[in-house]
Amino acid sequence: MKKIILLLLISFTCLFAISEYEARFQAGRNLYYSGSRDEALQVFQQILNENPNDVDALLIRGNIFAQMGYYEIAIGDFMHVLTLTPDYNDAYASMAKTYYWAGDYKNAKIKLIDWMSREPENPDAYMLAAKIAISNYNFVTARSHLELAGKYGANQNEIEELLKTINMPKRETDWAVGGSLEYLAVNPGRPDWSQIRIFGQHDFQDALISAEISRYGRNDTIDNTIVLDAFFDTWEKSYANARLQLGLLGTFMPVLDLTTELYQAIGTKWEPAVGYRLMYYDSTSAHIPSVAVAVYPGQFYVRDKVSIIYSGKTSWQNQFTVRYFINELDNYVQFMSVVGTDFNVFNNDWVSSTSIALTGSWAIDENYLLQGTLAWTQDEYNTTRTGINVGLTYRW
Repeated sequence: MKKIILLLLISFTCLFAISEYEARFQAGRNLYYSGSRDEALQVFQQILNENPNDVDALLIRGNIFAQMGYYEIAIGDFMHVLTLTPDYNDAYASMAKTYYWAGDYKNAKIKLIDWMSREPENPDAYMLAAKIAISNYNFVTARSHLELAGKYGANQNEIEELLKTINMPKRETDWAVGGSLEYLAVNPGRPDWSQIRIFGQHDFQDALISAEISRYGRNDTIDNTIVLDAFFDTWEKSYANARLQLGLLGTFMPVLDLTTELYQAIGTKWEPAVGYRLMYYDSTSAHIPSVAVAVYPGQFYVRDKVSIIYSGKTSWQNQFTVRYFINELDNYVQFMSVVGTDFNVFNNDWVSSTSIALTGSWAIDENYLLQGTLAWTQDEYNTTRTGINVGLTYRW
């Protein structure tokens, strides 16, 4: 009988201890989820003082430390959890998020891969993958992750917010200055062409504004232009570009060249656009409406733009672009072809022409960006232009 009573007392004591632990743990969770992090931290610290290997308490304490900015301490708690329980999926998720918050994208990506391998249909994992890709300016990969996040049930509003970042990208560097040199050999037997361009740029967060001045040399004559260019947000998943170019001498460049284009993203991969361009010379003018559609398949960006040219007669132009992103937004190789009509200022007429260009862009580091282009053009008079353009940008 005494043994039975003793067993009952031990059982009641254990049940009371378990009940007390669960009550404290739940109270700590309630404090944590209500945003009372300091009070929650005290509760879980007391639990861990009694049982240092409580993986659930370690996980929550690590999350609290991470949200308070104590990233190294938080990572230590998560590593302790995984040492005790290697299959604790939430610990991989918390480690990936903490490394991301700390700006350690390399380790964030490593832990994210571990997390995704264990929970391949978790939308939060793909949302974090998209954020890491955006932080590395790898917007093509980010689009793919957001598409999968949506497939597995991620919050659509959160997806749309990240798409705004992709569609109108911002950099940590607010200012940029740069320049480029272009040289074109013109055949048969005509003077070569050249261009010298310098520019400055500032990111106002809601708008990206550029100003530039160029000096053109063509057929032994000179002309200068100034340009104001702006990209700015319009409405949800939409942005616009407005570009104004003024010819200072009116020798052969348009006296006025105004271009506007409106872009509207659809889903995570498609981006149609409509545009209008006015080119005004002393002797003639042209009205050029356009439509375009772009798509982001994998690491590629593919765009086709069709323009109708009204200048006394009607003609057309088609511009086709394929860009391959190597690892981020600034690092790419691009092929472009332009077929249709172009204005020949020396014949004072629109003539049929075909152009192709191969462009490369490479971010040397966060501050320096190098670009180069090889181009070839031939018009209906069999005049060809073959040239190279090299540019350097400094950002801060």
